[in-house]
Amino acid sequence: MNKKIVKRKLEVPTEHETYFIYLKNPLEYRRQLLESSRKTLYSLKNYQKILLIRTKKLEELHKLRTSVKELLYLNKKFNDKLPKYESKVLGGLNSEDKVKNVKMHVINVKKPSTPVSREKSELERLEESLAGIEKKLRTLQ
Repeated sequence: MNKKIVKRKLEVPTEHETYFIYLKNPLEYRRQLLESSRKTLYSLKNYQKILLIRTKKLEELHKLRTSVKELLYLNKKFNDKLPKYESKVLGGLNSEDKVKNVKMHVINVKKPSTPVSREKSELERLEESLAGIEKKLRTLQ
């Protein structure tokens, strides 16, 4: 009556043996993995902000260049319209008399904001995934 029970062993191919690893504390490893993912996403988010700032900076530099070119052009036209004179005739004037202090008035003009779609969408996507990771971290604690 002694029947011998044959135990069947699950045969795992050798190529898959490395995937099955025992972890002593899987929650701790998961928490560390999620925290590193969160830090990576924060870095990516900050990088996207830097890229956005760079594009705004380049746009402002382009506007400045066009404004300077326009001012130089208008200055040239203005000088062409002025009457020609000899410096000997007006030689008695000091350079301080020629140049007057001019106060510059800054005018704040609100420009309609044009959102950059690609950067904003990446930024929003990163923020969403960051919120998901933080939610998972809260459930683990």
